[in-house]
Amino acid sequence: LKALMTEWLAGWKVQDLYRAAQEHRIPFAPINTMRSLYESEHLHQRNFFVEVDQAGVGKVRLPGMPSQYGNSHWAIRRTAPRLGEHNEQIFCGELGLSAERLATLHQAGVI
Repeated sequence: LKALMTEWLAGWKVQDLYRAAQEHRIPFAPINTMRSLYESEHLHQRNFFVEVDQAGVGKVRLPGMPSQYGNSHWAIRRTAPRLGEHNEQIFCGELGLSAERLATLHQAGVI
């Protein structure tokens, strides 16, 4: 059965198969890659992706809210931290390491 299905599915494009399944009320959902999501015409039409200024990187496009409700004013308030941006706060403030110990670990390539 697997060989038959594999051969049959090879003749379809994912979006064409998805539309055909919808037309016949067959439960079906594609498994998307990050690239296919980013290239999704549907998501672009819905303005799903938002452009933000990431410190040290410049403008980046990030996924937005998966659902939108009326006049809601959702926004990304801040971007993801840069690698190591909060090291001192976490290692010294939260975990109790001294600044000297943190510097030693950093110099040794541990952090």
